[in-house]
Amino acid sequence: NMGPVMGDMGPMMGDMGGCYGDMTGCEGDVTHMTGDFGPVNGDMTGCCGDVTGCQGNMGPMMGDCSMVAGNMDGCQGDMTNIAGDMGPVNGDCSSVSGDVTGMQGDMTGCSGDMTGCIGDMTAVNGDMTDFQGDCGAASPNDFGDFAAGPAMDMGPADFAGNPPMNMEPFDTGNPNFASQEMTEARAEVNDAAAMNDQGQIEVAPQMANADFQMEPVSPNMAAGTPEGAAQPATDTMNPNVGMDAMDQAFGAGNDDPNAGMDINPADAALGAAMDSAMDQGGAPMPEPNSGMDDPNAGMDGMDVPGMDDDPQDDSGSDIA
Repeated sequence: NMGPVMGDMGPMMGDMGGCYGDMTGCEGDVTHMTGDFGPVNGDMTGCCGDVTGCQGNMGPMMGDCSMVAGNMDGCQGDMTNIAGDMGPVNGDCSSVSGDVTGMQGDMTGCSGDMTGCIGDMTAVNGDMTDFQGDCGAASPNDFGDFAAGPAMDMGPADFAGNPPMNMEPFDTGNPNFASQEMTEARAEVNDAAAMNDQGQIEVAPQMANADFQMEPVSPNMAAGTPEGAAQPATDTMNPNVGMDAMDQAFGAGNDDPNAGMDINPADAALGAAMDSAMDQGGAPMPEPNSGMDDPNAGMDGMDVPGMDDDPQDDSGSDIA
């Protein structure tokens, strides 16, 4: 099911059901991923969950990205159990969990639940589980001992051969993908996620952040089915983005059903210049009686045997 996917599919593999958005710059196995890939690039092998709201290079990452948003450039490690805006964060997040909204800097060397923490983590090392407030202004004695996560210092991971979790609930080819049981199973593997009474995955109450409200993730009911091509999942960060992605890309995403594709600006400029030249006499019209309509025009200057214009004397008087 390639449905509403657009962009360069070159180095990708896996089931595209449940995915939409521009795939240019993406590579790797996206079998277990759903959501809008538009601003995402990098190797997606090992990642799962909804990437709506994410952007940047997700190359050296793995785990469930359902409750994560923001720019992932410079981040690596396991994103499972993390929620919030990754925008100004970088480094290895494998040992970190909780809501990272309001944090910035290098997470390498940090561990524990970051919910309630803010500040620059670049010079911080240790476990944040029992700390609240500005980590950048705290002293080293305010933190516990660093506890490395299971995917710390990730190398090339054989995610398919040794997945960190049961991948059946994340398989968009699973006919029960959108069922309550599978949705709840996806939420259970992620401490930052919880299932609400509407069958959606949302940020777990203990990790909710009033300053960064993430919309719940709704399962794509048509993921992995032919119907997915006609009605993809809704972009939870931008409800106006969806099945019209191709129309918008080709300039037909407006109210006029007969509107055609936008003309390339260079082509439009060239066409306008040619039209202007014709209108202003840039291409001269032929003069009247110039012989342009005469099929024999110009034949007098040609020396073609048997094609002389002089009348022939059939009497034989011209024979010596």
